Amino acid sequence: MIIQNNRMQFGRVPGGGLGCLIFAAVLLVAGYYIIKGLYFLLWWAAPALLVLALIVNWRVFPRTITSWLDTLETRPVHAIIEAAFAVIAFPFFTLWLFLKAAGTRQADRMQRRFRENIGRQDEYADYEEIDSKPGSGV
Repeated sequence: MIIQNNRMQFGRVPGGGLGCLIFAAVLLVAGYYIIKGLYFLLWWAAPALLVLALIVNWRVFPRTITSWLDTLETRPVHAIIEAAFAVIAFPFFTLWLFLKAAGTRQADRMQRRFRENIGRQDEYADYEEIDSKPGSGV
């Protein structure tokens, strides 16, 4: 007597392990070409990104260098890897500097608004007294 198991098994990939391997290879190749294209575009945009970072918030450059020097004193291997990344992946590094400059500028604006709002909270607000009687449900 032969019993057949006709239940649907969820989570199975068509093609089994070979299908997963092919999908992973296609995904890696597509990721490579996407990163390669982004690198090419950022390579041409890098000078403009550096200038824009200087215009948006010039303090990012000294802070980055100071941070790198501090890392060089505490963890020299890590600092050398960071410097190698900054040289090899220069376009991505310039994009990071620009995004850091824009982010710190926005954070500074938010801090300034917060400080202004704290100064305004010290003032008294207008209010009106409302009489409430016990048992009236109010």
